Amino acid sequence: MVTGLVLPREWYDAVPRRPELPVPSIDGMFLLRLAFVIDGVILACLALMGWRFVRIGVGERAPLFANSDSAHDSWKPLVPGVLALITLLGLALRVVGLGSDLWLDEITPLQDYGNLTVPQVMAVYLSSNNHLLNTLLEKVAISLFGESEWSVRLPAMIFGTLTIPALYWVARHALSRPASLASALILAVSYHHIFFSQDSRGYSGYVFLVLVSSALLIRGLRDDTWWSWALYIVGMVSAFAALLHSGFVLAAHMVVAAIVLLLMRHSGASITPLLKRLMVVFPAIGMLAFQIYAAALPYAYVTLQATYSDPRVATAPISMEFVQKVIVGLSAGLGPLALLGLLPLMLVIGLGFGVIARRQWALAVALALPLIIMVGMVAAGGLTVEPRFFILALPLGIMCGVQGLLSIASWLARVTGKSERFVLGLSSGLVVLICVASLASLKSYYAIPKQPYRASIQYVESQRAPGDVVVVIYLAEKGYLYYGEKLDLPLNEDYFFVRSVDALDRVLDTHPGSRVYLVTTLAHFLPLSYPDLADRVAARWEVDRTFPATVGDGAISIWKERQPAL
Repeated sequence: MVTGLVLPREWYDAVPRRPELPVPSIDGMFLLRLAFVIDGVILACLALMGWRFVRIGVGERAPLFANSDSAHDSWKPLVPGVLALITLLGLALRVVGLGSDLWLDEITPLQDYGNLTVPQVMAVYLSSNNHLLNTLLEKVAISLFGESEWSVRLPAMIFGTLTIPALYWVARHALSRPASLASALILAVSYHHIFFSQDSRGYSGYVFLVLVSSALLIRGLRDDTWWSWALYIVGMVSAFAALLHSGFVLAAHMVVAAIVLLLMRHSGASITPLLKRLMVVFPAIGMLAFQIYAAALPYAYVTLQATYSDPRVATAPISMEFVQKVIVGLSAGLGPLALLGLLPLMLVIGLGFGVIARRQWALAVALALPLIIMVGMVAAGGLTVEPRFFILALPLGIMCGVQGLLSIASWLARVTGKSERFVLGLSSGLVVLICVASLASLKSYYAIPKQPYRASIQYVESQRAPGDVVVVIYLAEKGYLYYGEKLDLPLNEDYFFVRSVDALDRVLDTHPGSRVYLVTTLAHFLPLSYPDLADRVAARWEVDRTFPATVGDGAISIWKERQPAL
């Protein structure tokens, strides 16, 4: 409470802001001080009450059964070794190419938050790229190993690798041991999960923490042990620090808890003890998450509102454009031919989801409902999203897909009179085919950076003669500034950064007779943000060479002036 009352604000006033955004009506420093005072009041009340954790009786806990797997008990001794091998495979696939070029959204946090202190990082929200937990862990990695591509991505890679055994543990709440191992294997070789495990942002941490927290919620409701609730609170608060999308997850978990209470009341069980427990757990998560973001919350609101109300930035969740983006993203990981099987795959996943929902409905709802809530709230608010916001669908889809394949194999075995060995062999073969398809796609992924800044810079430098000018346009700026400094480019002499026709004309007027190269990336944003500049570029220049990227539309194009027609 004293901290809240006397906390100085000079450090807060010194953090950078975006001048083009409106000043929030609420002061973040006020919210931070208020959070400390509320913390003090709560702790004082708990101390005066002499509160101690007392476990709820068996008859007053949620009837969420543990998964029994007696049919596959012979697999139990093999699980640790097999899971370790799968995790090591996943680690190896996530280490390869970890040092390739950073892309725009990885570079932006380095430039925006690299020189700020930890309290300032927690108080500033310049863009939606500030995935707080990853930004803080990134600072730790850089302080330990120096700044390089692999150290910047190290936290994301570690979270991505840990998700492999975590998925096995979570899947065991609804799937057999072989099916859970198959889920972990598919995730280990998944193109998309490897991509996000090598993307210095908060997505891989978010997936790991939400998966683990969802399983811990079930453990807490079912067993009511102090450690399950404590770990659940830590996991969910950490998930909030990883991504603000975790608000949708918490809402889904509260729905799960409400359904549990209704079912218990319907069965005649007393719900008061569990209700009291939940009235501590969920507010504790909310309060601690608020504490983390209190100083940045007002600016986070205006930043996110300005960003995702702009149709140029992302896509409406219920639109053909969003569907097209999803299809393009899936084809990157599974190949164009795999899209022919998209409808059967969706049917298999739907079948598997039905089975999982019957076995452990709480897990199915905890992982699927956040996606539904996100779509509903974004659509209702007229906001936009990107397909990556729905990355939580990846582990859920893998579990459902594996169970769907297993169910189909079991049905075929019953129809044809085959044995259990046939079921295991057929479903295992199908899982191996999926893994082979994903592994095949990794060859091109490793060969191409997320955004090829270094290759494009080397090409420009090899082509231009003394006196030639390089004009870097709009979204190519940050990458060329970042790598230009590392490669000792003459940024203050021959490289110019422009976002308007007037700025381009000034460069041309001050360098008459010079050959001018242009650099662009994320090409679809230029005509949306600066249509006149895009028209000028298209009228006078032509693409000389384009360097492909694994990030959608992240290719970097080098333009040269058109030769006059003879």
